[in-house]
Amino acid sequence: MARRPLTADLRGVKDDGRRWWAVAGNTYGAPWFYPAPSGRQAVAQHRRECIDADVSQGYSRAESTAAVRARDLTYQGPYTTREAFVLDAGWTLANAVCDAYRNITTALGPISDLADCEPMLTADRVERTLDQIARNYQDTVEVAS
Repeated sequence: MARRPLTADLRGVKDDGRRWWAVAGNTYGAPWFYPAPSGRQAVAQHRRECIDADVSQGYSRAESTAAVRARDLTYQGPYTTREAFVLDAGWTLANAVCDAYRNITTALGPISDLADCEPMLTADRVERTLDQIARNYQDTVEVAS
């Protein structure tokens, strides 16, 4: 795969005026991206999703709330829709490369050039991943609080 900066492949993602926030915890790994009016609201949305997911797995709401608080969530941003797409795609592809190696558990940073995915990921997998992430940024609406 020839050198191809991720910023050159935006998949039709347009800046639509939404503000995106990267939410991360006190561990290494990819952040989660949320459209929200403020970083605090993005963190609150992420907390709710984590707690609801844990409760659906059989944990009590109190246990789940304590576990989410222990993650010490922070936010960065705001990012434009395009910036958030590039960062999210870069992190997702970096984690896919780590999964392919099987002995690296967590990516330490996002991929910025699609050629960095080679030879661990097929071109088809990279294309499918980018298409899926682009759909996330074209179909979401900002959370109103």
